[in-house]
Amino acid sequence: MQQRSSQPEIFNYCPYDGYKFTTTDTSCLLCKRVRGNMTKQIDPPKKAAKKWSKVLYEQRGHEDNYFDETFLSSLVQKNNRSNIQLREVIEKTLDVTWAINLVAIFLLIFHYMKSSILSEGVLISVVFISSMVCTFLYIIISKNIIKTQTIFKNIKRTLFLVCALFFLSPIMKTVNETYADNTTYALSIGLIIFHLIFKDYSAENTCSVKDWNCNSSTLAAYAFSSFLGSRLNNDFQVFTLLFSFLILFFYSSFFKKEVKDFSTTLYKSWNFISSVILFFMILNVSKILGFLFLLGQIFITFICPMWLIWLYQYKRTFHGPWDLPEGIQVKD
Repeated sequence: MQQRSSQPEIFNYCPYDGYKFTTTDTSCLLCKRVRGNMTKQIDPPKKAAKKWSKVLYEQRGHEDNYFDETFLSSLVQKNNRSNIQLREVIEKTLDVTWAINLVAIFLLIFHYMKSSILSEGVLISVVFISSMVCTFLYIIISKNIIKTQTIFKNIKRTLFLVCALFFLSPIMKTVNETYADNTTYALSIGLIIFHLIFKDYSAENTCSVKDWNCNSSTLAAYAFSSFLGSRLNNDFQVFTLLFSFLILFFYSSFFKKEVKDFSTTLYKSWNFISSVILFFMILNVSKILGFLFLLGQIFITFICPMWLIWLYQYKRTFHGPWDLPEGIQVKD
């Protein structure tokens, strides 16, 4: 019986890839296997993993925690970004300057009555005539047909509010008299800031004469109107101030919407002209307040939009590759 040799068999050809060994080769140049460790039992070759792609329904041969180098490059940065134009952002600030101008008009009315520069009769006549002119313009430029029933309904509501303010004026005159002037003015300034910050500027662009909602910003305006009214000299001055509040902070939003819908140019011109007139009126009262008003308008209208556009470049909105799948149509 022939005895089998214990020495390993030396191959002349690599059993894995067919490479022909030379006399000096100790390993295969293709598969890098050692020549002396080769056996006739060939392991089945491992299937190469398919290239990674954004496919969930197919086994790609990768581990669950596999992280492909193309993953970060497939992220879409700022996918929902739109090109922001400075002109568009400036137009958005006009609503804020409108609200600031209304507050400035209200404070000027208070100052004129408090300092006895103009009588309350003259002021309420100016406010009433201005409101009638704005109402007439509102009816002319309104794109919607206002029903007669709606007009009479709003007139009834307005008369009810005016009568309520007239009878509440003596109460508003005395309700805050016990507070010091500094406390009253400090609370009024805080409420004015609250009114401007928390004012829903977007809602004013969709309001109509049928909407009589009273939000927190309007309540803040009524509160600082009441506080300032308690510092006036008589009940009729308080009524004049509250009537001005009703026109400026309640009804003006309807007029502003119609002007804006009718002509954007008219709305811009109205804002610019009113801001210039108010600047000179405030400058006549106090030069410091006048220049503060001017700087505030410039800051809100020009500086804030440029600042916003500069900050927008640092906004990061990433969408992963699974959020943006590439649909593949499968043919039968």
